[in-house]
Amino acid sequence: MTLRCVSRGIVALSLVTVSTAALSATMIRFKDDSEGVSSEIWVSGPKARVNQPEDGGYMIMDLKANRQYMVSDQEKRVIDMTDMAKGMKGMIGDAVPHEQPPLDLKVEKKGKGPEIVGFATERYIVSVGDEVCFEEFLSPQALRTGDIKHFTDAMAVMNDGLADVGAEPCDRAEAEMAKRYGSLGVPLRSLDAEGSVIHEVTTLNVNFDPPPGAFDFPAGYQRTTLQEVMQEMMRNGPPGMTMPPND
Repeated sequence: MTLRCVSRGIVALSLVTVSTAALSATMIRFKDDSEGVSSEIWVSGPKARVNQPEDGGYMIMDLKANRQYMVSDQEKRVIDMTDMAKGMKGMIGDAVPHEQPPLDLKVEKKGKGPEIVGFATERYIVSVGDEVCFEEFLSPQALRTGDIKHFTDAMAVMNDGLADVGAEPCDRAEAEMAKRYGSLGVPLRSLDAEGSVIHEVTTLNVNFDPPPGAFDFPAGYQRTTLQEVMQEMMRNGPPGMTMPPND
């Protein structure tokens, strides 16, 4: 699952969280990318959980503190992913210039879009220069359903710095758009330049009852950071790969 789709999904989920505060939790199911993988996000107060079954774990998010943790059931550990942008920059190194040229981003409103999960949308085309990157259906109506600025701000912080990491202009445009959802509307559907769906909210359940401890770290799991995981991979190689001994 891409960070971009997590960002869009969690912003969409937040649109009903405030107005349903008396309920235990809210669940959103969305389709991720062209792979057709469905993922779920649960929110209860300032905590969110992104279930990623294809990755053998899930993500816990503290939306108030703007922190993200990956829980790996396979490795029995919790990885602090908050400094993901810094980690990505470290992995990419000199492959991407430290200072990117200014981004000629164009966000054009193209009129009304379809109703999605009960909310009216507006259609936007996002381009860099003359290149169309993607199309979005945003819902300002959903944005007005409650005070979700905290959530959109959290996603903006999460994406801050990723626009400097992406080598491709359209990758940078994705991170920049995450900062604008708080003013333009909640992203309910996104299409690529060829018109294929890359993100779509398919289900909203405002009466979801999560299992006990769903937003807590499992007892006995090792706590580590993304930086420590990267250092471990540099020493030992990726999982499943045996590095030759040093002579």
